[in-house]
Amino acid sequence: MQTASFAIAPSERASIYAGFWSRALAKLIDGVLVSVCLLPLDLAFRTSLVIGVGSSKRPTVEEAIAFAVFCLYSAITESSTRQATIGKRAVGIIVSEVNGNRISFGRALMRAALQFTMIDYLVALFTSRKQALHDLLAGTQVPIGSL
Repeated sequence: MQTASFAIAPSERASIYAGFWSRALAKLIDGVLVSVCLLPLDLAFRTSLVIGVGSSKRPTVEEAIAFAVFCLYSAITESSTRQATIGKRAVGIIVSEVNGNRISFGRALMRAALQFTMIDYLVALFTSRKQALHDLLAGTQVPIGSL
């Protein structure tokens, strides 16, 4: 008796996508991690990378540096074989292309740089794969677990 074997391509698998709260928790964990790493620089050089002493509504050089560090951290970790930042790994989510493949460093960097407002995440309420605006623009998705 022969048995039939069916392989399902990654893009055809039924996936459960990460919602707002799991993504928010992952971002909080990553924010704390990056802040802890930048805090010694604040203390040593009297900058405001983490502490943020300015009351100006315009972004400061220190805020731009902190944002760049966060973008690089996200891009390096999300384009790695693990496909996730430490925060995303902690909550069990990854980042992939819409076809399920690992994203490139360039795509991960673009995705990270596009995440500068919380309004961006509201779009996820209206998409079938719970994709935020930065996911749609970068051609990525955030499924739960590995594909």
